[in-house]
Amino acid sequence: MNGHVGWSRPRQQDPHGENAPQFDHHTSGHSIDRLAALSDGTFAIVMTLLVLDLHVPVVRNAAGEKLSKQTGALAVRPGDGAAAVAALRAAAGFLGIDLPAAGSLDEFWRAAIPAWAALIAAREAAACGS
Repeated sequence: MNGHVGWSRPRQQDPHGENAPQFDHHTSGHSIDRLAALSDGTFAIVMTLLVLDLHVPVVRNAAGEKLSKQTGALAVRPGDGAAAVAALRAAAGFLGIDLPAAGSLDEFWRAAIPAWAALIAAREAAACGS
């Protein structure tokens, strides 16, 4: 077994001449503590999302079906800027944002970002009663 056990590698022998190797918590130069911290962080995020019950908003069609590839939603082909702009304008309209026609994705985003910010500000003001 070459003095190695499982995931760890042997540390130097005990200076007092003990024959049993001592092991540290390293594997391939990475600390197991880093892996534990990563898993702890992942667990904390997952638990937070479960507690807050956050989920992605769902868009439904007229029949109440979730809009997805399974219900016939079409994908926009990469490089088809006109189709992408049309799909984004439709999505903006669904969200209540009326945008002027845009000839490119850059034009769309230049109009959509401030329009979205204004819509959010208006909703927040209405919620606060101002």
